[in-house]
Amino acid sequence: MLVYFRWLHVNPATVGFTFLLTVLLISAYWGLRYAIVTAIFGTLVYNYFFLPPLFKFTIADPQNWVA
Repeated sequence: MLVYFRWLHVNPATVGFTFLLTVLLISAYWGLRYAIVTAIFGTLVYNYFFLPPLFKFTIADPQNWVA
């Protein structure tokens, strides 16, 4: 997360896809409980750091609800 936010400066779709792959890998190796926790945490991090307005848990653009 910090790598994406500070150093790479990638678009939010790339970050979301990486978070999705992380959840899929965790579910494959450790199971559903860890995958659910990871998915919730990833959603909160994605909303807070990558969707405008940044550093808030609100979504300004209705199109970002799908993301």
